[in-house]
Amino acid sequence: MHWFPLYTKEWAASVGHMSAAQRGIYISLLVFQWDNGSVPDCMEQCARIAGAMQMQEGDWLIIRDKFKRSDEDGRLRNAKLESVRSTQVEKAEAVSNNAKRAAAARHKRPEPCARTAHAMPTQCASNARALPTQCHSESESESESKRIKTPPTPLARDAMKRLLMREPAWRTRVERAGAGDWYVKGEDGQQRVVTEDEVIAEGIEVIQTKVKAERLQVFTKCMNAGLVEDEAHALYRRWFADHLEGGPSPLTAMRNDLADKSVRNIAAVWRARLAAPYNPGHGTQAQVVEAGAAGGPR
Repeated sequence: MHWFPLYTKEWAASVGHMSAAQRGIYISLLVFQWDNGSVPDCMEQCARIAGAMQMQEGDWLIIRDKFKRSDEDGRLRNAKLESVRSTQVEKAEAVSNNAKRAAAARHKRPEPCARTAHAMPTQCASNARALPTQCHSESESESESKRIKTPPTPLARDAMKRLLMREPAWRTRVERAGAGDWYVKGEDGQQRVVTEDEVIAEGIEVIQTKVKAERLQVFTKCMNAGLVEDEAHALYRRWFADHLEGGPSPLTAMRNDLADKSVRNIAAVWRARLAAPYNPGHGTQAQVVEAGAAGGPR
């Protein structure tokens, strides 16, 4: 599962005693748990995961109280989130099974009527000779279609590093670390030089947490708009691929689409975009298809 629901009333009640910074750390750790199954029982590691290097011990104690430590592996888990995970898995399986049944029903051929049944042997015999070549051609066409509709998936570390180097503050850190001019205070209170690889590794953790949090928002909005999970996942991949080429983030791209008041059926627009060949860098073919889908009922 690439997303989880946020029950607003329960959330507001559970974090009413937290500061804004504590809430940000808490939701970041919940996202990390959702993707990884648990969070480490270590303030320093959780601070890096949440991108909150200034977190104080008082903050940590308040946030840690929301998690329960497992005796088996010594890691922390939020019980409510695990309950939500079980519910979402059951719902996803039900939706998937319903979609498979619906697809099977759509592609099921109708039975021939009795009066035309006598004509079928001759027709089938003639058609059978053409089928191998025809099916081979259709198979190649279908394969080519799938190949151009799906954007490339970059290596996670490479993608995160590219996004990291767009951040001026992190780019400065990496450059200074590469020149041997970046220091941190060690456990003994003494400053030590931080290597470029260490800075990049720390920055990638921060960027990954940010990307995962934004992905959750995108998935929630897309599915609320009417897309199924597979469609939301494919659309996010396209937006993210464009983002790596210099385009807006998936969250910004989604918000821009939703802000277009002239579109009455945004789900139809997104499905048309997915059906069109993928063109890195904002191709025009998708826009042509969208123009025909934009007028449907919302």
